[in-house]
Amino acid sequence: WEGPGSEQPLWPASAPCPRREWLLGQADWPTGQVRLFEFDATVPAPRDGARTWDTGGIFDLDVRVKDLPTWSKRLTSDGFTGMSEPIIWPFGDLRIGEWLAKGPDGVVLALVERMHPPLEGPGPGTGFSHAFNSSQTVRDVDAHLDLFAALGFQPRIRQVEPLGGRGGEMLGLPAEDADTTAVDLAICHPTGDLDGSVEFVALPNTPGSHAETLASPGCRGLNLLRFPVTGVEAMAKELQDMSIEHTGLATWNLPPLGKVRGLALRTPDGSWLEFFEHF
Repeated sequence: WEGPGSEQPLWPASAPCPRREWLLGQADWPTGQVRLFEFDATVPAPRDGARTWDTGGIFDLDVRVKDLPTWSKRLTSDGFTGMSEPIIWPFGDLRIGEWLAKGPDGVVLALVERMHPPLEGPGPGTGFSHAFNSSQTVRDVDAHLDLFAALGFQPRIRQVEPLGGRGGEMLGLPAEDADTTAVDLAICHPTGDLDGSVEFVALPNTPGSHAETLASPGCRGLNLLRFPVTGVEAMAKELQDMSIEHTGLATWNLPPLGKVRGLALRTPDGSWLEFFEHF
């Protein structure tokens, strides 16, 4: 879908309205879609220039690809910059190739190629897959897990140790430090799956900058995560009962879906989350 910028009633009043929007997704797969907002170039990009250990806002979107080296060359020619070369590393029982590519406006894409075991379910075609995960670099992983548990997410992975193999180099750490630098990593999902998950990463011994006060919808970069829900009215009441602050409910037109009702809230490090129900 492509069309003019639409109403965004949950955003702060000071946030600019997008001029135009695009909704991108993998054919015949309804989740993991990406909505592009076009803003004026003067709108700030809080994470432009950020490193993997700089906190605040949303760090990346993860997509699956085939032939990672070819994709890295293609995106490099289009102006993306890698935080390392493409790295093959062991993640638990998985062997993956991964490359963090920073493009315009500070948007980071994590390109992931499954090496072993073979991928089950929807994989990439000739292009990117749907976005199957999104990462946030945070100061306190436990605080974020507590919030997401209250939102109904279940933990799938939790580890506090250096990443296996050359995984630390994939994050942009120097090779001499990569295999000794502790990484606090957690992945959660409403049903404990690894497709449609949210990941939190902290490097407790690697100081960085923090962009919480700048991370806001209406900025350039990765703006927000948006989740469909059932029973958003009940959700608003439950959040209130748990003393979790949110924007309150609003109803608006979300093209191409149509009429929706939803609310938004911030994570402890300022990332913006929206939850909507389609009528």
